[in-house]
Amino acid sequence: GSRYQDPAFWAAVHPRMVVVSAGADNTYGHPDPSLLRSLTEAGILVGRTDTDGALAVVVADGRLRLVDST
Repeated sequence: GSRYQDPAFWAAVHPRMVVVSAGADNTYGHPDPSLLRSLTEAGILVGRTDTDGALAVVVADGRLRLVDST
């Protein structure tokens, strides 16, 4: 969730989904709004533990799915 990311890494791995693990009231400011914006603008599904609670990545019908606790 840090704003210090390497754009070349994201370009190289082409993620379809990202899970950002951060505490709900953390004092570091994670996840960084600019990071979240750049991920969603790239069409990447973003799951966040600070807002979605516990998350799991599962395979259903041969596809990756993100399941939250809410």
